Amino acid sequence: MAERVTSSAIEKLVRQLEKEADLPLEVKDQVRSFQAELKKVSSFVNYSEVHLNQQEVAVLENQIRDVTYAAEDTIKLINELIFNSVRPRRRWRKVGKLFHCFGDKRKLCDATARMVSMNERLKKIRDAKGKERDGGGSGSSHSGGFGMTVEEPDHVVGFDGEAEALVNRLMKDGDLRQNVVSIVGMEGLGKTTLAKKIYNHGLIRAHFAYRAWVPVPQEYKTADLLRCILKYIAIGTSFNHDQEAYEEDASEEELKEVVSGRLRGRRYLIIMDNVWHKQVWDEVKPAFPDDLNGSRILLTSRLEEVASHASPRPPHRLGLLDSEDSWELLRRKALRGNFCPQDLVEIGKQMAKKCDGLPLAIVLLGGILARQEKTVEMWSMLADNTSKHLLIQGKRGRALSYHNLPQHLKTCLLYFGMFPEDYEIPVRQLIQLWIAEGFVQVVKGTQRMEDAGEEYLNELIGQSLIQVVARRTDGGVKTCRILKLLRELCISVAEDQKLFLVNVNADHSNRAGSEPLRLAVHHDHNGFSLMEALSESGNNYQQLCSLQCYAPGSLGHINSIRLWRLLYNSLALLRVLNLGSIKVDRIPRGVKKLLYLQYLRVNAPNLTQIPSSICNLFKLQTLDLRDSSLPHIVPNEIWKMKDLRHVYFGSSASLPDPDNDKALWNLQTLSGVRPDAVLKRLMVKAKFPNVTKLSICSFNKNATSNFLESLDHLYHLQSLKIVNPCEFPDSNAFPLTLSKITLKETNLSAPDCIQTLEKLPNLRILKLLNCSVLGPEINCNAGCFLQLQVLCLVGVETEAWNVRTGAMRSIRRLVIRDCAKLVTVPQFHSSMATLREVEIFKPAERLRENLLQQIKNPPEFTLRIDDALVKA
Repeated sequence: MAERVTSSAIEKLVRQLEKEADLPLEVKDQVRSFQAELKKVSSFVNYSEVHLNQQEVAVLENQIRDVTYAAEDTIKLINELIFNSVRPRRRWRKVGKLFHCFGDKRKLCDATARMVSMNERLKKIRDAKGKERDGGGSGSSHSGGFGMTVEEPDHVVGFDGEAEALVNRLMKDGDLRQNVVSIVGMEGLGKTTLAKKIYNHGLIRAHFAYRAWVPVPQEYKTADLLRCILKYIAIGTSFNHDQEAYEEDASEEELKEVVSGRLRGRRYLIIMDNVWHKQVWDEVKPAFPDDLNGSRILLTSRLEEVASHASPRPPHRLGLLDSEDSWELLRRKALRGNFCPQDLVEIGKQMAKKCDGLPLAIVLLGGILARQEKTVEMWSMLADNTSKHLLIQGKRGRALSYHNLPQHLKTCLLYFGMFPEDYEIPVRQLIQLWIAEGFVQVVKGTQRMEDAGEEYLNELIGQSLIQVVARRTDGGVKTCRILKLLRELCISVAEDQKLFLVNVNADHSNRAGSEPLRLAVHHDHNGFSLMEALSESGNNYQQLCSLQCYAPGSLGHINSIRLWRLLYNSLALLRVLNLGSIKVDRIPRGVKKLLYLQYLRVNAPNLTQIPSSICNLFKLQTLDLRDSSLPHIVPNEIWKMKDLRHVYFGSSASLPDPDNDKALWNLQTLSGVRPDAVLKRLMVKAKFPNVTKLSICSFNKNATSNFLESLDHLYHLQSLKIVNPCEFPDSNAFPLTLSKITLKETNLSAPDCIQTLEKLPNLRILKLLNCSVLGPEINCNAGCFLQLQVLCLVGVETEAWNVRTGAMRSIRRLVIRDCAKLVTVPQFHSSMATLREVEIFKPAERLRENLLQQIKNPPEFTLRIDDALVKA
């Protein structure tokens, strides 16, 4: 911490003053007193690093740093007054006279007064933090209920609405049972700040008879947590010193009984801050009696699993600050609440934006700015290096989150650094990459690696390290992202470990001699930067096992021959090759030299012929050619690729008929294939019996309709997508395992389509897109679609959608988009009681009026029209 450096500087200055025997006693006393106080305050440094959250640590650092810098300046002034006013050999016998003559005596008095003031400031910091360490707050005032107040950080911004919502939730009169409310969010979001604001709220103080604030260190003792509660609820109660001594020596079980006895019959609020482990709740829960009087426990945690373990109720997920609140917080911290000169506003807003809406980062940056000159030149220089400063200042806190992960999650988290800044990462692609890299290990016997990878991701999300951007219709995560500051930490740690290197626009600065295992090339506009990154680096990349290229959009065509030759001649150890952002015109025969490839994505829009040599890549798990727009001819040798798990073609690819009994037993995803007679034979012969996801596309209506009759041979099929016209067979042709169906431009008769689909017993998601069904009405009969949870109608020209009583008894989400003719929908209250989310985009005016009328009664569902939440 900076105050340690400042402390040593002060010690040096004090030693100089100590040599002055005739220095006025009051000056010596104040300087010595300050030095002693600084040592006492410094004793809280280790405590704060372990027990306080990072925002509190930042506030403490700033407070101590401000005082010590000011003290250093004052002591320097005293030294200057001494040594500049007299010659080295003329001591203090003449100093008083000189001070009196030149007015420096008044300056010395002023400096002494400032030291007195700074002593008081330092004592206040020590007293406040000392009481928090001992379980107390900054004072013992209370209103209505007993319990000391806790000190809130200065300059709190953006929490008023969230505080009010949580106060209302805690004071909800309808539920008298004791329950747990949780605040969950990543490190630095301000969970503790929000909890303190709630704890000190006037309504909370009046509502609860007892309040207790319990900071929970990562390495904790249950007995210490219970004693902390007792110290809070002791205010205003009558118990003697013998009882207090007993509590210090009492066992954990005895302490639970004491806490329970004191809380019994009273309405209480216990706030447990920064809980890391699920067992914390299990161990303290017996101490909290439930007297059906509305008592509450509020937990804050980074971990979703902690919140869900303590209560089945959904936690309050803390979000990031918006740009306006980010700038307001930065302004207050950097300028101590003072007016910001107009010429600094725009630079300040740019720096605030780089903080990603993370309050801790803004507080850290504000502390840096507060100590610098308030000039355009200084702020511009800091703006150019904002990320670097924040990485250094905040590395300790974010590193704590990283080091507490199990090893397999550490590697997966670092891997996010390979993706560009603010990049929305497709989750299925991410998990396929993890598997190809060897990061995913299956520990449960029959578990798929994809399911294990999804568990890894959910753990990182649950620890508030990764943000969910969009969800699939089944509720799973579709895309995710990592905050910029955490991404930079991942890059820093990964480069230290030689896990990977990120090369931006062929930048080779400070990378001489690096030999990373993985390389990610990011470029904004220069399509040749990938080849430059590879060819200019000499032999440093020969050991690469992973190469990925990213750009804002697909770049123009590059010299494919040169690129491919460079790849298979120089990077023969590649396991992952992702060229999705670079357009190439071919896949050469030489690709067979990349024998270790497990993941291959190529963007070849005009590719028609897939070389047979690609089938020599026997280890390949994912072949992704989805960016190719022309029909493919797939070589016969594909049946030799036993490890294939996911195959994506961009258009209607024709699969070959094998000459023998070979089958692709591991294949799970088959997308963009033509439903012809060959594919039907392959289904019947069970050439890929474990496919769970199938997408077919053809303009031959009869061929598609004929093919659909063979689907019942896919015993594990869960998801089916059909593009272009067809006719449905009898519902018995569809596998009973089907849980998701997507129809696009199928031109099916609405009555025939619905009568077939409504009989599928496990159908949970139905998406009808772009003229998939034709007819004036969609009618859902009673007792049908019993398992359906999600219905999406997009670009459907139907005028009315009717649901009979007893249909869709499990529906939870409805999406209607671009259905200009649709004016009649069911009464959701009566016919779809389980509905929870309704999203409508560009509705007809009559439909809008219908929905607004339905929302007037207090609904059980949320309604969004054109992305705007509609309130009752």
